Amino acid sequence: MPGAARARTKQQHQQRQQREGGGEKRTMMSGGGTWPKRAVGALAAAAAVAAVGAWTGAADRAAPFLWASGDTIGSGAFAGGAEEFYGVTAVTAAGRPFKFGDHLRDKVVLFTNVASECGYTDQNYEGLRELLDEFPDELAVVAFPSNGARRLGIGLGLGLAFIRSRGIELTPDGSESRRVVNPRTEFGGQEPGSPEDIQNKIRSYGIEIGDDFHVMQKTKVNGPKTDPVVAKLKRVTGTEKVDVGWNFKTKFLVSRDGEHVHRVEEFDPRKLRGEIREMLGGHDHDHDHDHDHDYDDDGDDAYDEDGEDGDDDEL
Repeated sequence: MPGAARARTKQQHQQRQQREGGGEKRTMMSGGGTWPKRAVGALAAAAAVAAVGAWTGAADRAAPFLWASGDTIGSGAFAGGAEEFYGVTAVTAAGRPFKFGDHLRDKVVLFTNVASECGYTDQNYEGLRELLDEFPDELAVVAFPSNGARRLGIGLGLGLAFIRSRGIELTPDGSESRRVVNPRTEFGGQEPGSPEDIQNKIRSYGIEIGDDFHVMQKTKVNGPKTDPVVAKLKRVTGTEKVDVGWNFKTKFLVSRDGEHVHRVEEFDPRKLRGEIREMLGGHDHDHDHDHDHDYDDDGDDAYDEDGEDGDDDEL
């Protein structure tokens, strides 16, 4: 009997193991078992970590999509004074050197990136023309066409996709909620044309290129290949880690004395009238200019074949 009891106990133990093993196998193979739940949980946790990591690690980069229009997000002074600014040389859409000191002295200068096929194109070119008409010989615009593609890191892409999918609205200081928007290109591929196409588009708004409106070569305004001029303006305003948010969104205003610069996030340039007037304050509006220039038939600045002097300051 004792032997028979041991046999029955062993058989019951084996049957119990088979039942438990089969149940575990069935659980793992079924859609609602523990293994799939753990996998889904792990993926959800990974997505949450990626989202948080993307936000915290890229808060500065995301910031331009959060600022409300009209926000002045940075200001500063050129360490070398006005001559640091006026010593800068950029390159025009025609491929010619453009020394700031030869064209921008004694004027408030507005820098912005532009695009021909953006929803804000009409508003900005019409607004810029109005400002130039309102402040003749006192305001200059320097435009940087931008169209280059920009890729996102996997973590940032997943994180911002998660934020957008959840409809989360965040701000750096938490004071207000503004929706996060994340362009995958710089910006939306809305400036695909040639230099001639870009300038013809601008002229169609009644803007005379080469007078107080200057068009630089197509460039990038974010990332490691940011145009040196834009990079400099970001550094001076203390916003070098804050990307330009969209076409026409970011505008840099340099004071009439060439010493100070403000960065403003504003789509509508006409709303900058007050700041422009403030920068012009205390100056005689009927002053004479000692920096007149000739222009070629296309409205571009006319330079010698050899360009500017070889001792221009480099950025």
